[in-house]
Amino acid sequence: MKRTRMRPVSLKRQAQAKNYLEFRLGLLARANYCCEHCRFKAPLDVHHCAKPRARYLTSWDHCVVLCRPCH
Repeated sequence: MKRTRMRPVSLKRQAQAKNYLEFRLGLLARANYCCEHCRFKAPLDVHHCAKPRARYLTSWDHCVVLCRPCH
């Protein structure tokens, strides 16, 4: 298997990842760490109800927390 060299991550990408992690943790806390559809506490995904454009990435109104079967 050929090894590839990893590229360094830019500061902009690091900031975006940090912001998304904080956003995701906030959504999980809002949903009480369970699926908003079936209330099951399993591996959870944040689902964008609208297309994930820049203005939707930070809008809590356009996102729901779902378990993998409901997603």
